[in-house]
Amino acid sequence: MYLLSELLSNTSSMKSVSEIRLENLETLVKQAGTADSLAERAGLSHVYVSQIRSRAIDAKTGKPRNLGSVASRKIEEGMGKPKGWMDRDHSDGGGLDDGWPFPRVDKTTYNSLSESQKNAIEDWVMEQVRLFTSPATPKRGTRKTA
Repeated sequence: MYLLSELLSNTSSMKSVSEIRLENLETLVKQAGTADSLAERAGLSHVYVSQIRSRAIDAKTGKPRNLGSVASRKIEEGMGKPKGWMDRDHSDGGGLDDGWPFPRVDKTTYNSLSESQKNAIEDWVMEQVRLFTSPATPKRGTRKTA
């Protein structure tokens, strides 16, 4: 319903949902590192993702392939984005080049946290970096004791 109200309220020079999803797909491919990595995280075929990105023509319809709702939700889940993220235009500055180091963490949700919560997360990340860069790095899933 949110998407429908967005479409109805802003009809001038507006991008279609297909265009928005394609742009967002490209953003997430960059965040994932490769299209194959994105496909793996989302549980999608790398061939399917490639066909969407290249706008391959669907043999049945004769039209370019579009990213559907089911695949969009899988991508959102795989990349840690909130439901509906793929359907919204993020071209207003929330992109990869803004210095945000955690592509699977929604920046808006993080920014809604209290300063105390943000500090606790930062402390935890700093500890993880220290653990992973120390000479005797513990195996994943184990804790190093002092």
